[in-house]
Amino acid sequence: CNKSIMKFGHHLSGSVTIEWRRFAVEYKALKKELKFPAEEEISNGYGTIGEVDTESDDASGAFAQVFRNKREKMRSIVRFNEILERSEGRVANFYSEECENRLVRRVGALRRWVCQLRVAFDIVSDTSATPVGPYLSALVSSRCLVREVDAAAYFLSLNATAFYKILKKFDKRTGLSTREGRMEDLAESLPYLWDGGGVLAAV
Repeated sequence: CNKSIMKFGHHLSGSVTIEWRRFAVEYKALKKELKFPAEEEISNGYGTIGEVDTESDDASGAFAQVFRNKREKMRSIVRFNEILERSEGRVANFYSEECENRLVRRVGALRRWVCQLRVAFDIVSDTSATPVGPYLSALVSSRCLVREVDAAAYFLSLNATAFYKILKKFDKRTGLSTREGRMEDLAESLPYLWDGGGVLAAV
């Protein structure tokens, strides 16, 4: 194993700004809920129940341990699904608050600067006399907008990867095959995870 390769959880937490952490997938909490024994480990070293003498004390201990493990597994799966649903809401809030609201306002401001710049050029008869004030304002505003759009798109793509990776881990740990269906559901409920949505596309 190459230790120089950063684990995704560390990469996610290190790449998300403090301002946006409340919107990110709760990857660490989701991963924590997958600490229950895998199916092949559920007997906790006793072997399969069929291999244990049902009349022995070891058998009752094995059954009890299997029951505890399965119960904890079910509880963890319930908590996992709750955190996953909460994470979907966090990402949805990000798009609503940061993209649809803040970036739309920035686009509006940029358009106003462009309009002012056009008016200023119309007023100036000498085309060599560039209206510096509106021009610089429009330039700065456009560059800031591009940076913000790139940052928002990257944040969304990171969360798309987080969903994919944690669902892959979930399937591996539980022995289920849920990732494909859940990712399809996410593509419908959170389509902007992959294409940035209408707001980012329009920008």
